Amino acid sequence: MKRKVTFLRLLRHKARHILHYVRMEFSLFDKTERTTPLSDAEIKELSHIEHLCKKGKFNLFRILGVSAVVICLALVWVHLIFLLFILFCVVFFLYAYIADDNISKMIKTKYNNWKENRENFKSMVDYRINNPSN
Repeated sequence: MKRKVTFLRLLRHKARHILHYVRMEFSLFDKTERTTPLSDAEIKELSHIEHLCKKGKFNLFRILGVSAVVICLALVWVHLIFLLFILFCVVFFLYAYIADDNISKMIKTKYNNWKENRENFKSMVDYRINNPSN
């Protein structure tokens, strides 16, 4: 009885091939890890993967290309969020600087008004003390 080929089973099968292919590629290029020549099973697996690629069953480069596009989009979003954060910081610090300037002006005017009122009060008290008849 033939098993029904589902999409998930096919995907799992292809993923196994891809992972094995990638592992073999890394071990082929990394001389510290790979010191023995390819075994017959690995040569058979590579030829099977090459055959699947030629038939168009799966395309490793297309899969890697899609992941590269996803990574690029993620990087673009991260940069946009970072730029928005920088813009927010610049606007916040400009607002704080302007508000600080306005607050210092307000405190100066309040202090000057208080000082002026104090001097007016002192002069009025001095006038009352010096002229008790009124």
